[in-house]
Amino acid sequence: MTTSENTTDATASPDAPTGADDKTTTERTGRDERYRQRLRETEAQRDALLQRVEHMQRNEVQRLTAERLADPADLWRETELADLLDDDGNIDPNKLNTRVDTLLEEHPHWGAEPQRTPKPPRGFQSGASAPTQPRKDPWVSAFTPAGGSHGLRRD
Repeated sequence: MTTSENTTDATASPDAPTGADDKTTTERTGRDERYRQRLRETEAQRDALLQRVEHMQRNEVQRLTAERLADPADLWRETELADLLDDDGNIDPNKLNTRVDTLLEEHPHWGAEPQRTPKPPRGFQSGASAPTQPRKDPWVSAFTPAGGSHGLRRD
């Protein structure tokens, strides 16, 4: 007996299908393959949905920190999303605020500048207002007789 024959004999089991059992085994193998394919598709869908949820959570964290950080994406330089989630996988506002406070202590230059309300230019007023005195046009006053009648008579 050679080594290859020993290997063949050792791998063959007494329970191996023969004859009529081949059909059952083939059907079972085909069914198992379909289940494996479905499982792979389901896992791919799950992974895609997990990525989508993580992306949405990151966007929400950045939206919540936009008023306090000049660039909310700086948060991800030193923070993982999992550090900001509660036990149910939701964003924990207390953890988020604590983390932003810590980051601003470590990197004060990451803080957002306070919003300044622009001052209106001088001379402008909001709302409608009536002029206090009628404006005189210098051209009209140059050609108006001293009486101010503009040369028109009313009869």
